[in-house]
Amino acid sequence: MRDQVDFESYAAARWHLVVRTLVLLGSPPDHAATLAREALAERRSEWSHQDAYDDLDAELYRVVLDLRRRDRVAWWAEPPFDDELWVEVEPELDRLTPLQREWLVLRHVAELPRSYVDAVVDGPVPTVPARAPTGERLRDVARAVPVQPPDLEQVEVMASGLQRRRRRRGVLGVVGLVSVAGAVALGVVLGTGDDHGPAAGRELDAVTVERTPTVSAVGWYADGRLHLPHFIVDVPDVRAVATVTGGAVYADNDGHLVQVDDQGQRTVLAAIGEQGTFAVSREDGLAAWVSDAEDATLVVRDLTARSDVATADLEGTARVIAVDSGSVFFRDDRGDVELTVETGELEPLGTSSLLDVSSKVKVFQETPDWIRSEQVFEIRLSWEGKGAELSEDGNFVLTWVGEQLAIYDTRSGEEVPADLAPGSRVLDAEFGPDETITFLALQFRSSSDLVDVRTCSMGLVWLPSGERAPECVQEVAGTYAGDESDLLLSQ
Repeated sequence: MRDQVDFESYAAARWHLVVRTLVLLGSPPDHAATLAREALAERRSEWSHQDAYDDLDAELYRVVLDLRRRDRVAWWAEPPFDDELWVEVEPELDRLTPLQREWLVLRHVAELPRSYVDAVVDGPVPTVPARAPTGERLRDVARAVPVQPPDLEQVEVMASGLQRRRRRRGVLGVVGLVSVAGAVALGVVLGTGDDHGPAAGRELDAVTVERTPTVSAVGWYADGRLHLPHFIVDVPDVRAVATVTGGAVYADNDGHLVQVDDQGQRTVLAAIGEQGTFAVSREDGLAAWVSDAEDATLVVRDLTARSDVATADLEGTARVIAVDSGSVFFRDDRGDVELTVETGELEPLGTSSLLDVSSKVKVFQETPDWIRSEQVFEIRLSWEGKGAELSEDGNFVLTWVGEQLAIYDTRSGEEVPADLAPGSRVLDAEFGPDETITFLALQFRSSSDLVDVRTCSMGLVWLPSGERAPECVQEVAGTYAGDESDLLLSQ
């Protein structure tokens, strides 16, 4: 058995090699880091079951190769890194067969013993053409690949999500042996199938996917185009959208809740009506929704398994608030209620002002003009504001003071400055991964407005003036003459 300290040491030692291996297999550098985190999270979720004599590298690179083979982000989705040797070697690698390329890169960049490569590639040893790049050249170009430090905390969070999903699937297998009457007594029925409205499960016409790089994991919508990490799709009449792994979930003006993937395939999850609400968690891989029908139930779906994992009876009008750490938070006539998906337990919170939950941090509308955050150990902080959203790690909260956006650190209580151009008005803002925030703003002009989608790091940098400010990049700036309500940021 192995512990967390062992894993952290192992992951830190393998991080650069894994990212560089993925880049030379064909993944863009930034996306290679994403795949590397996924691979390490997969190994972390099984770490405690690893025997001391297991071939850890063989298991790790088997996952790396599987992720790369299944990955649909094409190599042209992002520009290559700027290196003269890479410009020479890349065409040579592209001329190889996938098996030849895998074998060479695993042998010389991942530096796996030949016996490991044979086991990981799971195919006959290929004949490598004489003009293939040598091991020395591959190692030289790999060393030039820009690699950011590993985010082991994010890996731990992703691994926890994988473990929770596996436990939920195990629970669902047991629930099949329990009588439905017993489940209803808890107020929850698990694994009830897909029949939650006339449209549920229906496939819509596929849409064309346009591959394009982005600088933010927060999607945005304008002029009928949904911009998601690494691709754009044309979908009509979107009124709310949430980014999920490999795509998005959106509600349209016809009252449908739809999942779209990076191949343009669209599936109707439910008919929730024009006033229905939904929330998702990328970490848990869960979506939860409530329709606007009088006899509506709360439905929770595992987006990876494509099956419903829980439903809950509601009392009166209800709305979904958040999905966090294996729980769904909603409000009905009882007030704020927490549903633990794995057990089906319903727990009223004794409040009716919950605004958001993230990483077990809760934020409430304390008074009409003040919000309050609650953390473990009963740490409470209050700020002026109406409405609120928490970052994925719960470390930051954004709120509105009049028409001005305010951002606060939930640990220190300090306000964090926002980098916005003078004369611009923020329409929306959403937190992204890795402590970033994306702003959707309009800069007013005489004939049309300039749309500004800007992503900023929550970490402050020192300016030459001695002041501190966020470090930001602008993703898009273009004119827009349509209705402001048609401009959306992903939840």
